[in-house]
Amino acid sequence: NLLTDGHVTAEYLVIPDGTNCEAAAGSFSGGIPLSNDGNFGASGDYRVCLKLTDAMGNEGFDVSSIITFDEIDPGPAANIMIGDSSPHSSTTLAMDYTEGSDDYSGVTYNVKACEDLGCSSNCVGDSSGLKPINISGLNDNTTYFACVQTVDERGNQSDFVGSINTVTTDLGGPQVNSVHATASDGAYKSGDSMDIVVTFSEAAYASGTATLTLDNGAVLNYSGGDGTATWSFAYTVAGGQTSADLDYASISALTAGGSVKDDAGNDATLTLPAVGSAGSISFNQDIIIDTTSPSVASDVAIDQGNN
Repeated sequence: NLLTDGHVTAEYLVIPDGTNCEAAAGSFSGGIPLSNDGNFGASGDYRVCLKLTDAMGNEGFDVSSIITFDEIDPGPAANIMIGDSSPHSSTTLAMDYTEGSDDYSGVTYNVKACEDLGCSSNCVGDSSGLKPINISGLNDNTTYFACVQTVDERGNQSDFVGSINTVTTDLGGPQVNSVHATASDGAYKSGDSMDIVVTFSEAAYASGTATLTLDNGAVLNYSGGDGTATWSFAYTVAGGQTSADLDYASISALTAGGSVKDDAGNDATLTLPAVGSAGSISFNQDIIIDTTSPSVASDVAIDQGNN
């Protein structure tokens, strides 16, 4: 605000900073300049020059403090890199980037995660700050770009820029889909062999030796399939193991022996389908385990015949 006293007229003119009022180009006018004044040209620093004229025609000049006129969008962020690897087991990603810049003010940033490099498709996790490096709210089984927009103090904005890499989320661990035997339907005796196969919803990784307990008391050790969705448990029928329709002992018959995880590090759910229900051994197949030797009658009579 310019304070005036002892004058007849007051006139104003917007001038570039560093320009002398008396030598300034342009015409003074009686209206106080607004932000759309035509003398605001290219972005830069300006002042308002005040000319006071008294009744005798004497003139006096004064200038305002600097007014920064900024119509230029700030420089965008660059080299945006997501630090997390895929598959990613969290709803939050971490990133880093080279900051944008502005010639006339400081900058802040808007960030979000989007399914396209153009930063417009199914975006989540919108947030703002001095330099946010985390984006939350990621959905499961989705591939994301990290997107960053630079904003200056006047509200000018750069375009959003997408990251040079992506991250794919995996928020849930493997689950058991089904269990079956490699043997055909039929009856099996002591010494016969087969594999019991557990099929997961995705590749599973073992730490330790998993076990599977059957309904006839047999406890089977994991024998193969680490890193795949199909695990095998070797079974050789032993004496005393009998089952009229082979199945596992219960829904909790599969134990980890350490840990079972997916590639993202999510723990597996080892609960099996209910015994006899869809996905169980007895639902999929009809396998009889019979290790009982036939009995001999206690009284055996031999009739002596005549030649």
